[in-house]
Amino acid sequence: MTASVSFGETSNTMAKKLIHKTVDIYKYPDSLDSNSGEVTIGDLHGNAVKFLHFLLRHQVVKFKNEKEEKQLFNEFVNLYEKSDEIAICYLNMKPIELRINDHTQKLQEAKNRLDELSNLAERSEVEEQELALLNGPIGMYGSLLYKEKILNNQIASLNEEKDKLAALGIALKDIPVMLDAIIDQLEVVSNDTLVRLIGDELADRGSNDYITLKLLGFLHDNNVKVNITISNHSNEFIRSYEALNYQRPTGAIEGKDQRSFGGLKLLIDNNVVSKDEVTKLVDKAYKPTLKVIDYTLSNEGISLFSHAPVRFDRIKIIAERMNIVYNDSTKEALATTIDKINTRFDQIVKNNQVHEFCATAGVKVGDMSLDEISRLPLVDIIWNRWDASKDTDDARPSKINNYSVNYVHGHDPYQSKFEHVINLDTTSGKGMRSEQNEKVKAAHEVIANKSEGWEDAQAYLDGINEYKVLDSNERGLEQKHSLNLINEEYRQSKLMSPGKRKGIMTGIFGAIGLGVGAAIGAALVATGVFAPFGAGVLGVVALAAVSGVGAGIVSGSLGFGIAKATAPTPVNSTVVIPKNTSANTQSKVHSDIMSNQKGDSLSVLRKLGGTAKHKMEEEKPNIVNIKEIDKPVVVSNPVIVPVEKDDNTLDYNNSPGL
Repeated sequence: MTASVSFGETSNTMAKKLIHKTVDIYKYPDSLDSNSGEVTIGDLHGNAVKFLHFLLRHQVVKFKNEKEEKQLFNEFVNLYEKSDEIAICYLNMKPIELRINDHTQKLQEAKNRLDELSNLAERSEVEEQELALLNGPIGMYGSLLYKEKILNNQIASLNEEKDKLAALGIALKDIPVMLDAIIDQLEVVSNDTLVRLIGDELADRGSNDYITLKLLGFLHDNNVKVNITISNHSNEFIRSYEALNYQRPTGAIEGKDQRSFGGLKLLIDNNVVSKDEVTKLVDKAYKPTLKVIDYTLSNEGISLFSHAPVRFDRIKIIAERMNIVYNDSTKEALATTIDKINTRFDQIVKNNQVHEFCATAGVKVGDMSLDEISRLPLVDIIWNRWDASKDTDDARPSKINNYSVNYVHGHDPYQSKFEHVINLDTTSGKGMRSEQNEKVKAAHEVIANKSEGWEDAQAYLDGINEYKVLDSNERGLEQKHSLNLINEEYRQSKLMSPGKRKGIMTGIFGAIGLGVGAAIGAALVATGVFAPFGAGVLGVVALAAVSGVGAGIVSGSLGFGIAKATAPTPVNSTVVIPKNTSANTQSKVHSDIMSNQKGDSLSVLRKLGGTAKHKMEEEKPNIVNIKEIDKPVVVSNPVIVPVEKDDNTLDYNNSPGL
């Protein structure tokens, strides 16, 4: 399977190419693929090897010493896989250690009881029976010898796991040291490249999230721009981070499917890396990259990037839920709407409120109702599933207002029949290679025997080395927006939409003109100054109608003009950043724009030395602090204008009416 398919563009100046081939991500790239300035890969599945292979193959990074590049890559793969094996040993040892502690305590209690009974001058019949039991043979359940046997068996099991651990040749404490040594041998080929991850980079079936975070930290430190669309697996990591709790993600994904989080937790639990180090990595290299939805512009239209496949109209729902004025009249207008959504989301990320907007409790993720989508559109964009019944012309239209629209996503295996839809998700890197090898063997047996499910087995074999990357030279508008101006724009839009304002003013003045004209016409007939068809009723009606319509048109035009002249001036919230500006400078500019934020809730919590106390499953999006959050936001008259608080959230409860 090798293919490079260009789509969506005929211009020589704008191009995007889908690279679709068979690749073993656990081997150093035997050839390099193109990098036109922006490369997008599908679901990482928490696999740091897939991430590094992608960066090397598309010439984002390289090893400084070309003679050792294969060896260094193999060392990275070995570290990644040994990290998982270490984690498995520790996970196996933990319950054994708990059982040893329990049996040790019970054995000591039994010994104490034996001494107590043995020292009694007189014993009851029941006490004699108890003493006999404790002194019984090793095979007697409840005897002292039996309890010692159970304890010794548990100790033997623990020693067996420790021997496995020692045989790996790598101690837990060695992981960060060895990882740093390998990353130190990397260098960036060009920091003009934009790296986009479709999602599932953390808290998935991989080995260790610490390794992925360190790679992201390296890219950040070397000014490589990274955009990551929010996703269902990574949301589990964010939830734990926002609760200052690296113990266990508490969302809709089961533990076995968020294995890479366990690898990170192991390092923290054993004080190999500190919570503070992880938090700093997340703050600098992860949180700023997160996008609800991403896009690029071309001469012909726009390409939309999301983790899950979603309908086009979901963008409007997201905008409305986040208090953003929606506009798709042109491709640039739609791009600006998306930029504003991401600016708002950046605020949510900084305030550690993502768990509120992506709460899944009580929601059937993947198949949400329209009411649930309207309340929790971000859950839809990270969880939605797709099938033939959803794959209709109107769901993801190829044209909007005479510009083209392409859709790029991951998450779901369904392949759309439409050429303007690209699914980057593959099973490559999904799970550990040791488990993959067992499945490969089983799949070959099913196929060889033509057993039931052989087609699924063949699909699995085809998928494990399937590699999809979108290479493009397109970019976005490279703009930032002021939250204050976004809020002002939204406020003005709720006062009165321009079309409605003009219509009402035209109608009012037209009605006034019609009435005045009719009165004048009637007066002229009554006084005999002008009497068409005579001075009868017909004459009155005819002249009144002619005069009224004429006056109505003039007055209506006057009303339209007044409405246009007095319409609120459109708010320009854009701050343009030159395309050649470095990532660090862009980050500083963005920080300056958001400088009215006095400190995020994480900083406050850390100063207090506590843990965020919230029941995540019970919370719903709270950007506007509405008490009855299950009800849609209704803006009535008087209009309630959001007040920006010190923590940069919006408060509707203490807002002045207009």
